[in-house]
Amino acid sequence: MEIAGTAVYPIKTFLSRPEWIERPWKLVSKSALDELVDVHFDYQTVLQQSHKLSREPNQDLLQDGLRDIIAKSLKLDSTFRDLYAKFEKSVSGLLYWPELSTLESLL
Repeated sequence: MEIAGTAVYPIKTFLSRPEWIERPWKLVSKSALDELVDVHFDYQTVLQQSHKLSREPNQDLLQDGLRDIIAKSLKLDSTFRDLYAKFEKSVSGLLYWPELSTLESLL
């Protein structure tokens, strides 16, 4: 429930603390899903920062904050690409079928 709540509301949760993200995994490897959940919490941090920054009247602080958000977003992009590359290697065959949908559109 904790993870699902952060998908809707960018809130800080105990699951995003280092003691939950790092400590339990000292002796056991993380699964791909565990790594994806970690990235989810990193993304939530960026959303929280964006939300706070949206009310920043000081232009210098706003620009500094935007630079930080961009840097974090680029790091997230790299992490997502790494996760996808690992996932791609773990699956034999295609990850998707490049076919057009045959479902009728409501438009």
